[in-house]
Amino acid sequence: MPDYLKLKKSNCQNCYKCIRHCPVKSIRFQSSQAHIVKDECILCGQCFVVCPQNAKEIRNDVPIAEMFVKGECPVAVSLAPSFVANYPGATIETMRAALKKLGFDRVEETAVGASVVKTEYEKIIKERRQSVIISTCCHSVNTLVQKYYPEALPYLAHVLSPMQAHCKMLKEEDPELKTVFIGPCISKKAEADESPYVDCVLTFEELSTWFEKEGITVEAGEDHTEESRARLFPTTGGILRTMVCDDPEYTYMAIDGVENCINALEDIKSGKMENCFVEMSACFGSCINGPAMDQGQRQPVQDFIAVNKYAGKKDFVVPQPASEELKHDFDYISLYHLMPGNIEIEAILKKMGKKLYVLGNVKVEDAAALEAIEYLHVEGSVTVDETSKDLAELKAEAEGGVKVLRATSGRVIEDRDDTVEVTAWMLEQGSLLIQDCDTVWIDPAIAPEVILDRLTIEDCESVCCTPAQKGAVSFVCEDVEEIMTEEVAAKEKEEREEPCDPDTVVIQATDYVL
Repeated sequence: MPDYLKLKKSNCQNCYKCIRHCPVKSIRFQSSQAHIVKDECILCGQCFVVCPQNAKEIRNDVPIAEMFVKGECPVAVSLAPSFVANYPGATIETMRAALKKLGFDRVEETAVGASVVKTEYEKIIKERRQSVIISTCCHSVNTLVQKYYPEALPYLAHVLSPMQAHCKMLKEEDPELKTVFIGPCISKKAEADESPYVDCVLTFEELSTWFEKEGITVEAGEDHTEESRARLFPTTGGILRTMVCDDPEYTYMAIDGVENCINALEDIKSGKMENCFVEMSACFGSCINGPAMDQGQRQPVQDFIAVNKYAGKKDFVVPQPASEELKHDFDYISLYHLMPGNIEIEAILKKMGKKLYVLGNVKVEDAAALEAIEYLHVEGSVTVDETSKDLAELKAEAEGGVKVLRATSGRVIEDRDDTVEVTAWMLEQGSLLIQDCDTVWIDPAIAPEVILDRLTIEDCESVCCTPAQKGAVSFVCEDVEEIMTEEVAAKEKEEREEPCDPDTVVIQATDYVL
């Protein structure tokens, strides 16, 4: 994941506020600095909001927008309806006037796209395409499901977000058009990078800074457009307030805040819910409390009132696209990082030194590589040619100062302070290494032979498994304090001897070629 949100190192004062407030624990503290683990982040922006030192910064895309407005192609703005909360008294006409001074050719409301999206949600319910439906307007919620709750992926509405739906409509009118979405959200930058319809995303903070730089003021105005009900979208329950929620067999609910969304997803993934539509937003209060609203404009009650007054009572008059044109699928995003399956000896020597302890078989094809190694111990077979045989034996008898390199082919879960659930589906995808985590829970449905073949657990506090799995789990664990079974309450501790001193580098693989 690119650096949509990053740290200003000089500003971090070790207050740990960002770590405490991160709902998915994707921030680590190292070398007196907080670090965002990009692959685990859902870009909810909570760390940005709570940081008292202004140590987090959002990627600035104003230069891209400036390049667009100075180019030959026309440029259109898709303006999020939360603008009325960020710019008090503003209307679409006064925003259009201000934005045109920056060089934009067209300024339209994202709420138009929201209107077609909510109509598609209504069709999904009416046609009974899904029993449980989670709205997909919030990219942080979508990412939360994709990364942390893949069991809930079938429940995401297979529909474009209002941003993408609107920009798609704009580009269909003019294929040469460049589209720039402006709103209160950081995660929309990531969504746009994956979309063929959105060319750039600016936050309200970026826009305000640009306005200030150019000396542009957003004027107050009046708007009495009755056909504008989808302007309610950026408030909690706003999606539901635009929909026709009259199906007696369905339950309709609105959930805001990542923590509340997580609790709801836990319920949903159990499979016990049915016939319900769930509006989800990562931000408490929904988009009007987005992380990239101007810091001085966080007035949730007044903001809700402003949006409520600005929205009309009827839908926008806009043609409804076919369902296929609004369809969008959401894929699982793995948190596991691929480790190299075959490591070249030069890379090992450069990173790990010249003394190696290898778990696996070694075939020596390069005598020069063997000569560069000061110590080589192999837990497995060693195949060498005659000219290297004596040298290999000599290095295996050397003493002291050995490093151990462990390289596992597959995926890695590491540094988790909560429970890691190992499911059968996860191991079907390939081998898995879990290290430096708190508790590991293994699905009882996983056969012991699959555990032996696919799973490695290192440096974890505890592992919970069935008695039938315990033998296999014991074999694949290293430096695990205790292995618990569901039937045994008493904790068991296993003592394992390290193959050599703590500085040793271990290589683990089926075969290595030197």
